[in-house]
Amino acid sequence: MSKTRVIVVICFLATFAAGMVAGVALTRRDRHEPRRQRRPWIEKELNLTGEQREKMREIWSEVMGKLREYQRDQRQALQQERDEAIQNLLSVQQRAEYAQIREIYARESAALNEAERKAFEEATQRTKEILTKEQQEAYEKMLRERASRRRHGSHGRREAEGSGADAPPAPEDGEPGPPPPPPPF
Repeated sequence: MSKTRVIVVICFLATFAAGMVAGVALTRRDRHEPRRQRRPWIEKELNLTGEQREKMREIWSEVMGKLREYQRDQRQALQQERDEAIQNLLSVQQRAEYAQIREIYARESAALNEAERKAFEEATQRTKEILTKEQQEAYEKMLRERASRRRHGSHGRREAEGSGADAPPAPEDGEPGPPPPPPPF
């Protein structure tokens, strides 16, 4: 295997590993404390009133939305620059091989996404089966709101609960990027 090919493979694996580490870190965050009992550090430190807490959330929600958009755009530009730089390092044959690697990754990533979607749908159905009619209606509403938030970039977390920032959307080529820092509320 050529030196360039080894470098490309190592870069690919490092990016994949970084995404996994970020995902694990985010899922472990605050597990020791139930969601409804979590109070962001600044709220605790400053002993904010309810009104102050809401104003703080408004301020930081706006900023975090803009930051996520900016980071997404910047990340896409950086990825484009990286891809062009890699292409310039490769011979014609290596470019074809690299394109195949990217195609395989895209297919496998899509298959993983589909498996995740199916598992979620199955769990959703099983959940509905154990709920009363009223609970099912409330659950359906929650799912619709979650879907709406995902379409608008908040990735399903409820900002009003002070759960912190959400990860930005995955970049176009499927590589996970680091999430923005959580807002201090």
